Amino acid sequence: MFQAPIDSAFFVRFDAGKITDIRELSPGVSAPSDFVISGAPEVWRAVLGRKMAPVFALTRGQLRVKGKKSSLLKRMPAFRYILDSMASMDLSGR
Repeated sequence: MFQAPIDSAFFVRFDAGKITDIRELSPGVSAPSDFVISGAPEVWRAVLGRKMAPVFALTRGQLRVKGKKSSLLKRMPAFRYILDSMASMDLSGR
């Protein structure tokens, strides 16, 4: 989830270690989740631009996890895959 001024949220579903659903949520809409990762837009840009490692951002508190952190750690390879995929997206219009 990005914070203002971007203020976007993305939903990712994992099933048996595989990503089965990924989508941007409409403003004000939430979805049940094991964890939520949030951070400032400049941190997400650094992570998605591969200028900052996601684990570094998480350990320094620049990306915050709300919920079951163990669920995120178990899925770290899939999380990295998502970040790599998102890094190839054009975010300049945001």
